[in-house]
Amino acid sequence: MLDINEGHLMDDWEQASRQEVADYKAGSSEVCINESWVKDPPNILIFTLQRVKYDKKALKLVKDFKKFQFDKVIYAD
Repeated sequence: MLDINEGHLMDDWEQASRQEVADYKAGSSEVCINESWVKDPPNILIFTLQRVKYDKKALKLVKDFKKFQFDKVIYAD
């Protein structure tokens, strides 16, 4: 599921595929990033967009209507 923070498929896909390892203990200034990428993409690729988030101030679900852009051709490499 992709968050739509950046408003563009490739940027949000990159963010979704990168995660910082929280308990990495090599040094105080070092961070460990775990990345997951598609090696052999299928002919059809389906993304689910996270458009609904919980607003803690209003205590309810809120739909995000921001514009989200897709390129006509997607290069997974």
